Amino acid sequence: MRLGIAVWRGHVSPVFDVAATLLVLDIEAGREVARHVIPLGTPNQAHRAQGLVSLGIDVLVCGAISRPLEQRVTAAGIRVVSLVSGPIDRVAEAVVAGRRLPADCLMPGQGRR
Repeated sequence: MRLGIAVWRGHVSPVFDVAATLLVLDIEAGREVARHVIPLGTPNQAHRAQGLVSLGIDVLVCGAISRPLEQRVTAAGIRVVSLVSGPIDRVAEAVVAGRRLPADCLMPGQGRR
């Protein structure tokens, strides 16, 4: 599996549509085997979705994402886990392990009901 996490200053980027950087994790047998930081470039929605496809991303973890961009990404076969916040290592650890994200790794108003 190839996991992409939109990052900003060591945390999940609050808005994927304008995020500048993507952390790409290669996961094999439930373990991280490689890590790359990739600049995302243009915020153009079509280019951004195609860029994820070109990188071979299977799962995208991000903060907020606009509905049109999320639809493009999911139409490309990429699972989107949105409304996430918090330190990237903590978020990555939970996703890689297949665990539910802790409530403090969700954006305000999410999962605290």
